[in-house]
Amino acid sequence: MRGTRSATIRPAAGGEKYFLIGYDSSATYTISEPDRPGWIASAGCAPGGQTGTNSVTLPLPEAVENTCTFTNTLCLAGTFDDGTICKAADPGYYQPAAGQSACLAADPGYYVPGPAATEQLQCPAGTSSGPAATECTTGPIERKIFLPMIVNSPVSRESTSGGGWTVGWLDSVGLTRLGW
Repeated sequence: MRGTRSATIRPAAGGEKYFLIGYDSSATYTISEPDRPGWIASAGCAPGGQTGTNSVTLPLPEAVENTCTFTNTLCLAGTFDDGTICKAADPGYYQPAAGQSACLAADPGYYVPGPAATEQLQCPAGTSSGPAATECTTGPIERKIFLPMIVNSPVSRESTSGGGWTVGWLDSVGLTRLGW
């Protein structure tokens, strides 16, 4: 195991391991690094050149030494751990802290215009925004409300008793949208 210790890099947790195996040209061994939320793992092995994220699989021919280095990199502010990479926060979202696995949506009255933001910006006076906004608008925010509406419609059905047709009314409840 090799790694550089700093505020954003952490070496793997495992350590060195030696394996004694009989000669089998198809033998392999998989080495894994535990998932640490907010950190992205990467691995590289020599001399074989195997690479991976949380694990690598090595062929184990007789008397060959492999050295694999797992490095865990902290996702910085403005990014989040999506399980594979440190992904930049989308416009409308921000992440003020390092090592997170999700981003925060901009609050109403705030906006985030671009990717990888570490803070939300307050809308200027006379403007407003809804949640997860990428810009502020002038005038009121459009609000819609859904109200129940009763609909009466004629229905024809076949009578089970007399074999004829009967006309009746079907009451159903629907929803209608009114702008506000």
